[in-house]
Amino acid sequence: MTTRAAGSNVPDSSDDPPAPGNGSSENPDRAARRWAAPPETALGYARRSARFIPLIQAWTLAGPERAALTVAERDLLVAIQLSVRRKTNLLIRLPGGIHRLPLLAAVMIAAETLHLPQGELSRISGTEPPPGPVALVTPRLVRRAELDRLDVSSAPVAPALHPHRLRGDGLASPLRGGKPCLVTGAARLLFVSPASGFPPVVGMGPRVVIIDASAEPGNDWIAAASNWAAAHQSLVITVLDLHEEVSTRFPVASREGGCESAETAGSHNTWIADWPWLGATSDRLAGGPPGLSSGGPRRVPAGKRGQAHLLAVDDVSLSGLAEVRERLRRLRDPRGGPAPWPVCRAARLARLLTELPTRTADYDRVAPRHGGRTLRRFLDDVLDADSRNDFPASWRARVAAEWGAVRVALVAVYDALSEHNPVTDIIADLVEDAARRGQQLDVVCGSRTARDALTGRLVSIGSLPIHDTPPATIRSINMIDAAGSHQSTLLIGVPAVAWRRRLAAADIGQLIVVGRRGDEGRLYQALRGAFETPSRRTSLDTRCATLAALTEVPADEDELDGWELNLRLTTQAIAHDRDAPVSLPDHRALLAAAMNEPDHDVDLDIVGLETEWDDAPGLDDQDGPVRGRSVVAVPVVVQSTADEKRIQPATVFLLALATRVQRLRDDRIRLVPITEITAGMTLIGISEPERRSLFERIRPTLADQRPQVVDLLLQLWRVALNDALAISGSAVDLAERLTALGADITSSAVAQWADTSRIGPIDPRNVARIGSIAGSAVVAGEAARIAAVMRAVRIHHSTVGAALVKLARWHADGDQNALDHVAETLGPDIAEVAAELTAWKVIAVGEAVRAPVSGLRRPWSLAEAARLTRPIGDRGNAGDASDNPATATSSRRADLRHGIAIPEQEDEGYPVADKDQTGSFTFTVPSTDV
Repeated sequence: MTTRAAGSNVPDSSDDPPAPGNGSSENPDRAARRWAAPPETALGYARRSARFIPLIQAWTLAGPERAALTVAERDLLVAIQLSVRRKTNLLIRLPGGIHRLPLLAAVMIAAETLHLPQGELSRISGTEPPPGPVALVTPRLVRRAELDRLDVSSAPVAPALHPHRLRGDGLASPLRGGKPCLVTGAARLLFVSPASGFPPVVGMGPRVVIIDASAEPGNDWIAAASNWAAAHQSLVITVLDLHEEVSTRFPVASREGGCESAETAGSHNTWIADWPWLGATSDRLAGGPPGLSSGGPRRVPAGKRGQAHLLAVDDVSLSGLAEVRERLRRLRDPRGGPAPWPVCRAARLARLLTELPTRTADYDRVAPRHGGRTLRRFLDDVLDADSRNDFPASWRARVAAEWGAVRVALVAVYDALSEHNPVTDIIADLVEDAARRGQQLDVVCGSRTARDALTGRLVSIGSLPIHDTPPATIRSINMIDAAGSHQSTLLIGVPAVAWRRRLAAADIGQLIVVGRRGDEGRLYQALRGAFETPSRRTSLDTRCATLAALTEVPADEDELDGWELNLRLTTQAIAHDRDAPVSLPDHRALLAAAMNEPDHDVDLDIVGLETEWDDAPGLDDQDGPVRGRSVVAVPVVVQSTADEKRIQPATVFLLALATRVQRLRDDRIRLVPITEITAGMTLIGISEPERRSLFERIRPTLADQRPQVVDLLLQLWRVALNDALAISGSAVDLAERLTALGADITSSAVAQWADTSRIGPIDPRNVARIGSIAGSAVVAGEAARIAAVMRAVRIHHSTVGAALVKLARWHADGDQNALDHVAETLGPDIAEVAAELTAWKVIAVGEAVRAPVSGLRRPWSLAEAARLTRPIGDRGNAGDASDNPATATSSRRADLRHGIAIPEQEDEGYPVADKDQTGSFTFTVPSTDV
């Protein structure tokens, strides 16, 4: 009996037609129903070819510290192998980032000559020379460990390739040690660095050159590497950034003539691996082995591309940038000609201010380190430009209408950002939130100067601890990491057109953008430019043409098409007077989140400067419920910042677990829970005399500083508001009446107006409506003036608040002359209150203990604090500890030793820090009473 192989077109013996002369004939209907295999497509042919490539089959499974191939990587490796067999140059366009694909391709091609003996590959003469090495041109230093990860099935493939590096003199040096030698095929894998200058090879030229330039767009060495390969008549496989401009000197295969161009040596085919195709062919783009360590590279799902979350900051310091950009847009030459240098400088300054993550002084202090201009110099250039001599005659009409306003707006923005930058506070919130969650955050700045300035600022305020594995990585937009190495990326400022390649880069994960109100349209256009260029149709046609040319089989568009990439943009408004810190958004809930604009009547008064929560208990009640004579407390080891020149002994404050303390961070004072205190933070007001909020202490003084007319107008407003509430019955009813009159206000905002610590609404029309409801013709008629007075009071409060925080910052840095600089702004009374301020640098935070109420918020030495406290499990009376030395001595080690680390010091009467094997310091209390 004859059997038929599966999938074969050979008919079964039972279906064979009878022999002629037997009196029977074949049934035409039965012949029509005979099964035939469907025609093979180009992608099917390519994937069937992968079964005969041993390394591709082996890499399909994960190995030690090596992730398995994705479908996209497998298809690309097959396309590379087919291009080598047909001697066709191939250009691969990938999302920017450090990909492992070029190294995989180089090893795969080099392994083809493993069956040839070393002696055959070593000769460089003869009628038919042996095949040469495979050269991988990359600016990265490929280490031996990275190469050894490509070994499969316990077979040392990488050592068998005898990898060498090309020297500047054209010789090759063994990667695993040895003397320089001629380049021959025995060194099957040859690493070439652009720093070598691409010298002529002394020996045998490479047969295949793989250019790894996906992370190096726009560099001159890419063209030099192509010319170097052409000089050696090598086949070229080039991996470029997705948005890199492709040279036209290589003919790209068309769908109609793809087979003909593939037959010509030196022809050029292109494969575009855009995100829609990557998302359809694999669930992720592998950049490294998964799960090596908690801080190792993470792989980002490709389907999440094209989504961004905008944190829109509403702050007066950033409002002028929109006007500058609009006026610069109107200054452009309608015929597309180049702009004069003052306009270019103004546009550059506006871009830098948009991406500025810190204050201008921080940026200007770092800029000379990298050889760049300071923001002050850019601004001086703009101000010094002559409208007559520095602009062509055709520009004078536009300059007369717009240039003066551009300069005024830039000066206002620069001055505002010199005192305060709200972006810094938001970044610090997100970095600290990532640290609490144990989540890595990638912060991307627009330049190296901005990166260094932000890093220094976050470290100085304690938001970025100096650890081996910090909670956040801070880098410039030009620094490129491995593909898929980041999970959440924080981008400062809406990316410009020049950075669209970085927006679509493979090393950027879920995207969070810190911008301002009104940036939604610009960010959406940036997403479109990044993820819809090249278009989906262009990418599909290019892949189909290339695969058809390599396989000589028609390509199926449906197989090579990608998913429809839906661009999604969600927005979260961030008010500058927010009370709660900003948290990292939950990307899983962003699509269902409601995008509501904030109320236009949010008050911007002194309560916002305090950054207190509206529902927060009073500071007098912060120490929590008292159980007997003891409470649960946290020992905080601090050191005064008043004098850094001498070594001061550490001091311990016992703070109740329910306490919130005032943290000084950059230009802001915030109440934070004890559980969020970490080493490196600066605290104020933690001692008993200073426990009241700094702003609570100066409120009466602020009221006394107001002019009499201001108090009169505010008093009239307060009376009218009380009358309106009495007439309406409640804040909810009053909000309904205001809504009926055309106001867009919520009941919670109306209720906040009634708070004596609030000033009033922003919209003067709401002031007039309140006057109408209350029947006060004076308030209704003077609504605009009352609203202007409220605005002036808010501005004054903001100025005083900024000066107070600056004074606290200077005082924390040990500047005793700070009072002389701000006394004019604050006044003598407020200056005297601020002069009593004490700033403390947190050294360590211990575990919770039980402490007597009388010992809270008082400075203690380490030994005294050990006597006062006891472990949580001990149900004895903590108040008796100070009276019972024997009990205190027996329990002091368990009280404060756990979880506290302080710098090494030796001082009489204080504990001595012992250095452990890991390099950290944990203090121990002496066994004798102090």
